[in-house]
Amino acid sequence: MKSLNIQNQNRASQTGFTIIELVVVILLLGILAATALPRFIDVTSEAHDAVVDAVEGGLSTAHALYHAEYVGKGNVGTSVSSYPSVAASATTGYPNVASNSDCSTAFDNMLQGGHPSVVAGSSAVDVVGNLPTDFSGASEPLTSEFVAFYLTTTQACSYVYTADVSSFAAVTAKVITIDTDGDVSRSTF
Repeated sequence: MKSLNIQNQNRASQTGFTIIELVVVILLLGILAATALPRFIDVTSEAHDAVVDAVEGGLSTAHALYHAEYVGKGNVGTSVSSYPSVAASATTGYPNVASNSDCSTAFDNMLQGGHPSVVAGSSAVDVVGNLPTDFSGASEPLTSEFVAFYLTTTQACSYVYTADVSSFAAVTAKVITIDTDGDVSRSTF
């Protein structure tokens, strides 16, 4: 009788999951994966949008601070001490740009360290709609996240986000434009 009692105790102390409990857990995990996975499969476009949003906000803030320092100094001079490599316009108090390389320099010097890289475009452009699609003759893949262009008609800087351009044949790029009054806008072409 004692041996039978010991065998029953060993069976009672062995616990675990039943097959039904395991099936239920697997089904719940499958349902969660089926609903959550599509959300996380392609977040690349959202990441590119976030980069453009961050750069747009940074440029807008930098231009406002630039102008505030210029006004705070009494609207005089051709430079602002916080941004020594970016000349000030005597008429607007915003950065004085007149070329693609000026726009590139303003981008580099007005954003804090760690910002996306920028190169100056190689061709003159009159309006955003006429931006070139060759991006200064760069080869694929592009080595810079942004290409800077000076728009001759509006005297503004346009920064073309090229990190999400997959092919030069069918370009749809995001563009941040800052005019001589510090107004920032975004468009695509």
